Order: sequence, then structure tokens, then C-alpha cells
Amino acid sequence: MKRLLFFKYISFLFLFYFFSTARAQNLSAWEGHYAGTLKVKQMNGTDIVEHHMELDIKKHDDYSYDWVITYGDSAEDIRPYQMIYVDGDQYKLDEKNGIMIKVTKFDSEFIMLFEVGGSYLFVSYSLLDNAIGVKITSSMTREESGGMMDSDGNTIPNVGTFTTVVNESAYLKKES
Repeated sequence: MKRLLFFKYISFLFLFYFFSTARAQNLSAWEGHYAGTLKVKQMNGTDIVEHHMELDIKKHDDYSYDWVITYGDSAEDIRPYQMIYVDGDQYKLDEKNGIMIKVTKFDSEFIMLFEVGGSYLFVSYSLLDNAIGVKITSSMTREESGGMMDSDGNTIPNVGTFTTVVNESAYLKKES
């Protein structure tokens, strides 16, 4: 009887381990060192600034990947983040300073939306053929419209809109 209970216990542990590690998504296709130019455009469209950008993605453990972003030719701005698997298509980007940003993976794209300092940032990373596309927009100044009745007496919902003031994009080519 003890032997049967022991076998059931071992089987349970094996199945628990198998299913808990099997649910973590494999991002091995994303792993590598990527580099390119980040183009930053201001709202007026005339101010275009370019920065060297690198992204290093490396498996940390079964549930997380190191996600290190470097800005500048001389690596003057290094951001050692970690992409952590949560469940399904949900991740969190750990900025290693107490900030955890929710991230959703849609096929081969990571998407996040967050607010900082009164600005709303939309960020996406798309896995391409030997490259990663990066798109970042920054918006502010919320305006509302709607919230009234139409001619048939139906309520029109309030809609909040934002002015996009910065548009950034990068094509980071895989180097290793």
C-alpha cells in the first residue's frame, strides 16, 4: 500500500512538473543579438532624431528571458529588463526597479500599453525574418467626446482620444 501511494506521489510530481513547464512559451526564435537605428519623429514631422539601438534576448530560465535594450553607440543607456511568462499569452516586463509592465503576445508580436508621467506609451516588438521591428508611440492630452443622446434617444458613449506627440520605429537586424 505504501508503495502504491509512493508511486502515485511520484507520478503526481512528474505530471505537475511536466504541465507546469510545458505551459511556459518557448521564445527560442526570439533569442539573439539585434542591432539597428531607432528613428524618433516629433509631432510636427520635421524633428527626426536617430539613435543606435540594440536588443539582446537570452533565455534566463523556463519562465523568463533576459531582454536587454541598449541605446547609443557607446552603450550609454543600458536597460537590463526581463520578460517573464505569466499565463497563456500574458507576460510581464520586469524593469528591475519595481516596475512591472503587462505585455500580451499576439502570434509573433509583443504589445504593451502603459502610462508614465502623464504620457501613454504604446510599444510593440514584432518578430520578423532575422529581425525585430520596434514601434513606440507616445500620446498625451486626453480629450473626450460623445456622452450625449442621438436623435433616436440612444446614448452615445464617451470616447477618450489622445494626441500622439512622438512616433518611434526601428528595424533591428539579427547579428547573432
